[in-house]
This record gives sequence, C-alpha cells and structure tokens, in this order.
Amino acid sequence: MREPARERLFWGILAGEIALFVGWHWAHLGGFQWGTDEGTYLMRVRLMQQGYALYRDIWTDQLPGLIVLLRGTFALLGTSVEAGRGLIVCLAACGLVGVAILGWAFRARAGALVIVPIWALAPTVFWLSRAIISPDWPSISLGALGLALVAAYGRTRRWGWLVASGLVFALALYIKATAALAWVPAVWLLWQSTRREANGRRRVLLWGAWLAGLGVPLMVGLLAHDVGAMYAQFVGTQVSSGQMALKIGPHAAKIADYLRQDNWGLVALGAAGGIVSLWRRRELAALVGIWLGLSLAVLLVRSPMWPSHHLVVLLAPLAVAGAVAVSSVWAVFWEKRPTPADRSAFAIGLVALMVYAFSLPSVLRGDAQLLSAPSWRSGEEAIRFLQERFPEGAVVISDYQMIPFRAGCSVPPPLATVTKKRLQLGLLTTEHLVRLAEAYRPAAILLWDEQLTALPDFVAWVKAHYDLAFQWDYHEIYVLPSTAPVGEEGAR
Repeated sequence: MREPARERLFWGILAGEIALFVGWHWAHLGGFQWGTDEGTYLMRVRLMQQGYALYRDIWTDQLPGLIVLLRGTFALLGTSVEAGRGLIVCLAACGLVGVAILGWAFRARAGALVIVPIWALAPTVFWLSRAIISPDWPSISLGALGLALVAAYGRTRRWGWLVASGLVFALALYIKATAALAWVPAVWLLWQSTRREANGRRRVLLWGAWLAGLGVPLMVGLLAHDVGAMYAQFVGTQVSSGQMALKIGPHAAKIADYLRQDNWGLVALGAAGGIVSLWRRRELAALVGIWLGLSLAVLLVRSPMWPSHHLVVLLAPLAVAGAVAVSSVWAVFWEKRPTPADRSAFAIGLVALMVYAFSLPSVLRGDAQLLSAPSWRSGEEAIRFLQERFPEGAVVISDYQMIPFRAGCSVPPPLATVTKKRLQLGLLTTEHLVRLAEAYRPAAILLWDEQLTALPDFVAWVKAHYDLAFQWDYHEIYVLPSTAPVGEEGAR
C-alpha cells in the first residue's frame, strides 16, 4: 500500500473511532448525577440565563470557559443535564484526536489507532467524558489537542497548524489553567521545531502567530467579565488553597494507588513506549517526560487534590508513549530485515501489550459500573416535593444544586457555589449565609450534602426561622412557615 493510501486509511479509521466514541457516549447521558459539581455548574448557567453575570453576581472559583460553553450549548440544544453532558463528550473527543495526531506526527500511526480506544476505556476517562464534574478533563483534552497541532506543524511546516494550536490552547486555558500542563511541553516542542530555522524573521513570525492565536482570544474572553470580581474569587481561592498544608506524601500514595488500580495496563504501555523512545524517538521521549513530570509535580503540591478527577491528567502522556510501544510491535511485521534494535523494541512492546491484555478484564468491569450516572430515590423524592410545593419554581438555598436545578428552582447568585473547599477556606461563613438568607428570603433551604451542616450556627438559624417539611435520613428541607405543610405531610 502506498503512503497516500496509508494516510487516508489512518484518518478514515480515526474518524470512525471518534464517531463511535461520541455516538456511544451520547447514547448514555442519563442518570441523576455523577457528582455534586454537576449541579453547581448547571445552576451557574441557569443564573446566567436569568440575567445574572458571572463573578459580579454569581460566585464561582473557576475560570469562565466551561460555564460559557454550557450556556451556548443550552441556547442551541435546550437546557438539560443531557445537553451539558453531551458537550463534555465532544470536548473529551478532542483529547482522543490530539493523542492520535501526536502518534501520527511522530510516525506511530498504528499505535495511535490502537491507543485511542485503550485510553477511552480507562475507567476515569470513561465516566469523566460524560460528566460535568470538573474543568480539568475538558481543559487537558483540549490541551492535548493544542500540543498535537504544534507537533503537526513540526511534521508539515504549515502555519495553519500553529494558528489552530494557539486558538485551541486559548479555549483550553479559558476553561482551566490545567491546560498549561500541555502548553509547557508545546513551548519546548515548538522551540525544537523552530530553532533550526535559518530565517530569524520567519522564526519570530511563527512564534508571534502561535502566541497571538492563544493570547488575543483568551484576553478578549476574560475581559468580557468583571475582572476585579474574577480576580477576587478565582485567584483569591487559589491563594487561600495554596496556604493549606502540603501533603506530598499522601498525594504520592494516592497517585500510586490510582495508577495501580485500573490503570496499570496503560502504565505498562506508557513505560514500554518511554523505554523504546529513549533510543529511537528521543524528541518524543523528552516531550512525554516534560509533560508527565510536570503533571506529577503539580499534583504532588496541589491542595486539595481529588483522585476522582484530578489524576486523569496523568493518562494523556502515558497514552502518547503507549502509542510508540504498540507501533514498535506493528513495525516488525512490515520490516523485511528487522534490526536487533527493532527486535528489542518489539519484545518490549509485546510484553507491555500482554500486560495490558491481563488488565483489560478489570478495566471492563470498572466501566460496566459506570454506564450511567448514579441515581438515588432520596434525590428524586426531593425533586418531586419541590415541584409539588413550588410548581412555578422558587429561590432556595442548597448545598446540593442538582435537586433545585431539576426541580426548576434557582438559588441566590452568591450561593451558586456551596462547596466544602469554600467553607473550609472561610470564604463562606455563617454571618454571610444569614445575611444572604435575610436578603433573598428563600422559599426553602436544603441541608442535603453535609456542607451547610458544617456551620452549626447557621443550622440553628434555619431551624429558628424555617419549618422542617421534608426529611430523608440526614437530608432535610426546611420551608418558610407560610408554605409549611399541615401535620407531617412531606416528611419521608
């Protein structure tokens, strides 16, 4: 088969893989909630739809990108949990494309096509690709694509790849700074690609095109919001988090557990690819080393660090290295006279593939438990209670925003984000909550997720001014006396 035909076959198979990934995930967007952050993101968007502005009115400790994208998605497809999850699927698909392009750029096409489904099946990737949980996953997915487009420039020398890379990185960083984990190796890779340029003027223009494509849209997007309020909420939270005690030892243990549990097969492929790259593709080995090393360093000092969604950033560089391991096996079958180095790479890659094959049953069992978001009868009953009590919707206070969102209610904009981190850092106090409750006079207060109950003085204030109307285990809903049910109606 000639090279042009191989190229067409590669892109055709990749398109089929991405279509299968998107189609399957779009068909499995149901379930109540993957985590409390889903409700928080959805509620922020609802408040924007009601005319409130991010940061100026709506308190959030995140950059605006994902919230803005969700609002645009709802404008196109209607407001629903499923539409929001569908957006995440598309952003996750960008990461798969990015890893495949990196494999293509470094002459590992066969490995790229194999590693795409392997990466997609990793349990964390499998469920985060349908969850509005954290901007880390969409950000690093787009970051991987941005890095891949720099690699594509290195292979083709076409300016368009660099401009596209800058724009993709702009969107990735607009969502979350996590994309910097891919941007730093992209800087190194572009330096490697341009330092051989004899024309200094062209080199300056290349860097200028890339950085302008990143910087201009990113600045425009950020300046569209209240910059002072954004700084106070986003940067203020990061600074406060940075003052938390370092937990390098515990974080290292969590990282080791994460890689050892359902990802050890991918780790084996990544390690094999790293070894092969060291003597055959040193530029790729350095790229993966920078990317993976930076990711590990950041995770070790990050506070707080949640293994459920923060550690997924480690899998992207491992997948890129894994593509090399797979290609080292494939390549031997096409070599008429494989060299000793070819045979050694083949052996290393084959062992890694066998290790992954042994891990696959565990991976599939993990995925089988993640086919749809978990649902709870307590949440469904609470939604029904709010819908019956407030058929036209109402303003409520809640530490579990998915329930009021699904019930058609909203919350005071400053309380769109009620999280353990905000409470632990002292960014939301009893005095602040009482002041907001008196100002907005919510029709109901949900003490649901054991966040607000961490402030006993606020709980005492609620019980003094509201009546208990719904209870399910430790979950409670209090309503204003004028709307409280007669007798025990509504209690569960």
